[in-house]
Amino acid sequence: MFVLAATLVMHTALAPFLGLATSPHVVKQAEKLLMQSLGRIESVWLKDDAKFLLGSPQPSIADLSLVCEIMQLEVCVFPVTILSAVLTCEIVLSGNM
Repeated sequence: MFVLAATLVMHTALAPFLGLATSPHVVKQAEKLLMQSLGRIESVWLKDDAKFLLGSPQPSIADLSLVCEIMQLEVCVFPVTILSAVLTCEIVLSGNM
């Protein structure tokens, strides 16, 4: 899942922002595989109305890790805004402004 998320973020957010070439074919393939992976998580790990991966009433480290991976995909929704904000924060924090 990490590789799929990283591929999507690279080709939909980072590469265009950095002026690098992207591949629509790679993005489509990664999206397809990611949707299959998310479907498998829902059908296998979150079956029977389970709220968390291990079926416990509280989230585990696995749940938190999965949430982090999925939330990183939000960068693809607003890539320029987020990356600009991050770069601005880094410049301000480094004192190079």
